[in-house]
Amino acid sequence: TEAIYAGNNISGCKSAQNSTTPYNFSPATLKLSGKTISTNGPVDNFSAYGYLYDSDPLGMNYTSINDVDASLNPLALSACNYVKSNTNIEIFTIAVSSYAGPGTTVYNTLRNCASANDHFFLVTDYAGMINAFAEIGKQATRLRLVR
Repeated sequence: TEAIYAGNNISGCKSAQNSTTPYNFSPATLKLSGKTISTNGPVDNFSAYGYLYDSDPLGMNYTSINDVDASLNPLALSACNYVKSNTNIEIFTIAVSSYAGPGTTVYNTLRNCASANDHFFLVTDYAGMINAFAEIGKQATRLRLVR
């Protein structure tokens, strides 16, 4: 949360991640003394990309939270393709959501990341998850260590 007191940004967060909706807390409401604190906090719309957007560890110079999402799919596919091309590791992927169906970036990324078509699973409920892991277990038991 970005706390602003007397116009100074205390937390150092990028303001783009935070809401511009002001919130005022008066210590008097809790029978405490002190000055009213005005804050701008994040909207109740949480994203898994907040850290990447704020810290930019990959040096992508994001201008929007949507830029983070767009950059992660090619990065994930690059990692998957490297593993598939340079190792004997088989990659299984599971898309877990009714919003991850055909045509979505999640579906396409996970499907393309899997080592083969039968290594990708789309599940939308508990039973689907159980079935996906059972099938992965069956396929994994066919693998043998040789050394």
